[in-house]
Amino acid sequence: MGIASMIDHTMLKADAGAEIIRRYCQEAKEYGFASVCVNSCYVPLAAQELKNSSVSVCCVVDFS
Repeated sequence: MGIASMIDHTMLKADAGAEIIRRYCQEAKEYGFASVCVNSCYVPLAAQELKNSSVSVCCVVDFS
């Protein structure tokens, strides 16, 4: 198991657009990262981009 498989590729900037999320997903597949962590509004996009890959989708939710 390589170190890349233990890394979450994370983009949580509020102003990140769909193209940036797609790029992060592509990089995660290319390098074999464990997951792509995005704002909850981008979970459907990331899930579609990572479909049929070993990369998971994760998000951060603040319930405060």
